[in-house]
Amino acid sequence: MRRQARRVATIAALVTLGALLLAAIEGPAADEFRQRRLRIASERAEGALVLFGVADASGRVDPGPLVQESNFFYLTGCREPGAALLIEPASDGRPYRETLFLERVSQADQEWNGVRIDPGDKTAPAQTGFDQVASSDRLAERLRSAAKRYGRLYTLLGEEESSKPAPPDARTRLERLGVETEPYNLRSTLARLRMVKSASEVRAIERAVAITVDAHRASWAALRPGLTEYQLFAEMARVMIFGGALRPAYAPIVASGPNAVTLHYVELGRTIGAGELVLMDVGAEYEGYAADLTRTVPADGRFTARQREIYGWVLEAQRQAIAAARPGARLTGPGSLTEIAEGVFESKQRGLSKRFRHSIGHFVGLDVHDPGALTTALEPGMVITVEPGLYLPDEDLGVRIEDMLLITEDGARQLSEALPSQADALERALAR
Repeated sequence: MRRQARRVATIAALVTLGALLLAAIEGPAADEFRQRRLRIASERAEGALVLFGVADASGRVDPGPLVQESNFFYLTGCREPGAALLIEPASDGRPYRETLFLERVSQADQEWNGVRIDPGDKTAPAQTGFDQVASSDRLAERLRSAAKRYGRLYTLLGEEESSKPAPPDARTRLERLGVETEPYNLRSTLARLRMVKSASEVRAIERAVAITVDAHRASWAALRPGLTEYQLFAEMARVMIFGGALRPAYAPIVASGPNAVTLHYVELGRTIGAGELVLMDVGAEYEGYAADLTRTVPADGRFTARQREIYGWVLEAQRQAIAAARPGARLTGPGSLTEIAEGVFESKQRGLSKRFRHSIGHFVGLDVHDPGALTTALEPGMVITVEPGLYLPDEDLGVRIEDMLLITEDGARQLSEALPSQADALERALAR
């Protein structure tokens, strides 16, 4: 009995430890989503806020897993299709009033698409983290009432670059629901909140990065002339899925030889030739959060003298830009990380910076290109990429090196340090 009791206690301890470890790497919990809603409600206390999630895909023959719109997910954590969020100003001593609207779920829908949260289910509040969960049938009435009562309605207007689906245009949706009040745009306010990551967000990004590092290393083990670009990505996809990243964070770029001079080459159809470089810009998505890493490696394991020279220039530009990344620095503009990289290229060859055809990087989070102006002064908690490149079409040669940084109080921490970038280290990793 004592031995059995010890076994039970040991198993219970391991289960508890496993749960703690799982919690340590996954994304935000219900309380964090609630705090985000409190912040946005406090910033726009004079009016009501409404956000729409992506629509239901049940009418499609093969709907696939739902990928929620990033801003909606940031505030709700809700992955239910057809959902909507209404936040109203403070009343009855509460900081704000919030309601999550969900579509009613039919028996047929559950049989075809699996279990979903029905708004009439008594457990819906506990499952969603909302005190009030209502049917989407009531959304139009509630929105018209809120617009009339508060006189000001905020929503997401316009478009932003995103790797996630977008819901129907909010203005059109409001008109269809009979709301006549002209809405105000909430996009810049939400963008500002999303730029600084919480500890749980950083953990999710770190996990996405770790999976991506494993995928890149696996591709190096498989790489050889004669392989196709899509076969090389298939190896990366296998590792990402096995690691818990069920989808890439963006369309993968595996560009060999002349294809590497095209910045967003996504066809993946070419056979890799001997003596060529292969540029791999591939990142995993984990719990909704993106990783974005690029390495450029020699197909047969060793750089030629010219390839090593160009690669060394790009690496030097990246190292100098990373060293300058700290609070107050900027990705673009006067004195920015982009200008630092351009200066390195000009020091090597006059006019070479013109072959660096993009900015030094961008913000990363729920979207691989997270919202935020590139001229924004960096702050602790922001996650960025640093990705200089040189593209020489006359030589069929393109090199880009991309790493991810977390801005800290006194500088930056490289999240992707486990993935080698020095030319000698790459050749050792590629050695067979």
